[in-house]
Amino acid sequence: MLEDKEQALAVHYRAAPEFEWKLRRIVRQCAVPLAPEYHVLDGKCVVEIKPVAASKGHAIRAFLGEPPFIGRVPVFVGDDLTDIDGFACVEQAGGVSVAVGDQLPAMLHLGSPREVHALLGLFVVDARYTQ
Repeated sequence: MLEDKEQALAVHYRAAPEFEWKLRRIVRQCAVPLAPEYHVLDGKCVVEIKPVAASKGHAIRAFLGEPPFIGRVPVFVGDDLTDIDGFACVEQAGGVSVAVGDQLPAMLHLGSPREVHALLGLFVVDARYTQ
């Protein structure tokens, strides 16, 4: 499946994993003339051509500089290679990085989306008592 992200293009192959290496090679070839402004980012069952300057870390930094996020402690949850720069950003900002699974470098690791929901529920309960 081809996903147009306006500034980026992603090819998802979850429905056809047998084409993974062929798709990755084709996407890399397509990205060559776009360098150095664009690069290829690999993820779980996806390969993406995206601007070098665009990342989850950049987006988090932008949010942290705007109300109502100024001065808040960021928490970032992710489950893919594309989330690693987001983890690093929130940790540098004094926040907490949370990975679903044990394959990514994060401060906390949860085993499933159900555990993420439980953690988020704790934040909601805590927020009610601190207001």
